[in-house]
Amino acid sequence: MRTLGAKHRTKFLCVCMTVCILLSVLSGCDTYSSPSYEFGKFRVHLNSSDSAKATAAMICEWKWSGDPNDTVIEIPDNYSDKIIIKSVGGYIGTGAPTPFRVVLEDESRLFTSYYHSQTAGTDVLFKDDPHRFGVKRDAVYEIVDLEFTMKLGKNVQQVYISFIGRERNPEMSYIGIINDDGSITFYRIFFRFECDPENKTYYAEDGVLYEKKTNARPEKVQDVYLE
Repeated sequence: MRTLGAKHRTKFLCVCMTVCILLSVLSGCDTYSSPSYEFGKFRVHLNSSDSAKATAAMICEWKWSGDPNDTVIEIPDNYSDKIIIKSVGGYIGTGAPTPFRVVLEDESRLFTSYYHSQTAGTDVLFKDDPHRFGVKRDAVYEIVDLEFTMKLGKNVQQVYISFIGRERNPEMSYIGIINDDGSITFYRIFFRFECDPENKTYYAEDGVLYEKKTNARPEKVQDVYLE
């Protein structure tokens, strides 16, 4: 098999990076700088690597306490006096997709032993057979559907949350909590939305998010509803 030389590999990588940037620009999506910052229970990226020049922020994560009654995520209007919170999930660096995620605050309780080697090429889903995804055969576990309410601030212009293929990639859309007795509760994450009346991009109806311009569901918000 013929392989690329170092010079050609460099050119190939440059072309890939250029394509990513062009796709982001053509799709009208803002991109954010790779460094991230803690902001209360959120993790954010800014639209400039120089925070003094930043004008907008993207929220990429919200830290969850693990309490099933703690399910309200309120997106603020501003990160600072000069920086608005414009995006929930989005694109960072050269345009790398970064969907919004709920993450467990106490990582020591998090189930992380997922694997997929036995499920390649099969139709096995996590909800039907968690043991095929790394849950030990003798483990005591339950799967619980949990719906979070996301309240969007008036400045949010982009929401990117996608759980397509959630049952084959459970670590992206489930949160497995190891309980004190060793049992595991896998919370299957869903969302419902509420919008600030002043938001010019989105509105919510019965918990479902819609774009004001088209009255359609956003393309970047998929498979997140408990329907």
